Amino acid sequence: MKKMDITNYQVDGTKNIAVCPKCKREAPPTEGGLLAVLCDDCQIPLATGRVATKVEVDVGEVLVQLLFHPNLRLTARQVRDRKPLRDKILRCPRAALLLENAEYDMIKAGLDAAQGFGVNDIELVDRVYDAVDYEVK
Repeated sequence: MKKMDITNYQVDGTKNIAVCPKCKREAPPTEGGLLAVLCDDCQIPLATGRVATKVEVDVGEVLVQLLFHPNLRLTARQVRDRKPLRDKILRCPRAALLLENAEYDMIKAGLDAAQGFGVNDIELVDRVYDAVDYEVK
């Protein structure tokens, strides 16, 4: 068995903002997630831009994405066979996940098949590759 840390963590990111140049108030996104155009109070156009922020990574969700990564070119049967592991990951509290060796191999195969990793992915890659052997008594 393998034991993997699946607690969420944060990485550096950016977000779009809209700020009133007069009152300096940041406008919340509209219902559809778009940035507002006019300040509710001042009724003048908002200045838009991007600011640095922290983005939370839901490790369980990312593991599920790796499990079904398109580069694995899974058959319908393989997708269906992975559903119990998906359910196990999503039900697991975000702490430690115990995996049978075959389950771990499926996640690792998804990680190995994925491409385009960047500096924000180092934590996730380490967590998968550094999963520790765990003996259930």
